[in-house]
Amino acid sequence: MSLLGECGFCMKQSLLLVKSIIATCEQQYKLKYIKYYAKLHMQYCAVLSQQNKHTEALDHAKYGVRYIHRGLQETVKIAEHYASKNSVQTTLDTRYSTSINKKQASDNSFMQDLTTSLNNHNSDSTTIIELVATKILPVLYELIKRFVDLHDEPNNENFNSEPKPKISNSAIKKPNLNLQHLTGVLHCSDFVAMMNIGNIMQLTPMSIQDVMSNYDKEVELTREAMTEKVALLAAAYFCISTEKRFLQTSKLGKAATVDRQSEFWHAKALEIACCFLPPDCPLVNHIHSSYQKHYSPIQDTIVILLLFI
Repeated sequence: MSLLGECGFCMKQSLLLVKSIIATCEQQYKLKYIKYYAKLHMQYCAVLSQQNKHTEALDHAKYGVRYIHRGLQETVKIAEHYASKNSVQTTLDTRYSTSINKKQASDNSFMQDLTTSLNNHNSDSTTIIELVATKILPVLYELIKRFVDLHDEPNNENFNSEPKPKISNSAIKKPNLNLQHLTGVLHCSDFVAMMNIGNIMQLTPMSIQDVMSNYDKEVELTREAMTEKVALLAAAYFCISTEKRFLQTSKLGKAATVDRQSEFWHAKALEIACCFLPPDCPLVNHIHSSYQKHYSPIQDTIVILLLFI
């Protein structure tokens, strides 16, 4: 209806409501609402940008980045919890198998039965979620390494930032890490095809089931949840770049500085999208084409001197 002023007022009230929910809900539900809160900030950024309030829009884009960072850090803790259970169980199974092999059993049938029972024990001891967590941890560590710290944080909101989780050197130095393959999104699915800038930035209604449904933290390690959080991170970096570019056009005095910052954030958005999302994802194509349009060297003016003899 193009009633941007009233829309912005309603969104501001929504932000206050979700913030109060985060402050009062149980710890296991905080990550669920943190994602809503980050996306609301980004959508409010889009509404403010349409009203030419680019300074306020930039602030809310930064809030979106902070809460997406916080959500991904919480996801790392969840993955580390399940991966540690998997590693402990694997160590126990290895010790158990070694102790059995050291015993010299004369009865071959007894050893065959024992080996069969040991294999069954190994297959049942590790759950699927523990295997998924072990696979997804290197991807999360690599994603955390690519975070951009915000030094110019706005002061009008109290945000308790959490330190980055410690990353072991063995996890960082893994060679030939196929990021897209480990997240299970090497091939584009219907869900990934919906990851475009419009679906992320435009207002979408939430059903009562979204709010009241049971929530299990294991859901955060699924392919859909991981893809959504990566797409939100790339879109948030892209929002900061866009608002800084708009500010450049309105404040010509600081054009050179803002332009470099805008290109930096846009490049980081492109890096996140290209490394962690499938190439057929519409968000990747949008960020890439926008970067070529605004920052590609091909767009620079080339001065040609013609010498007439």
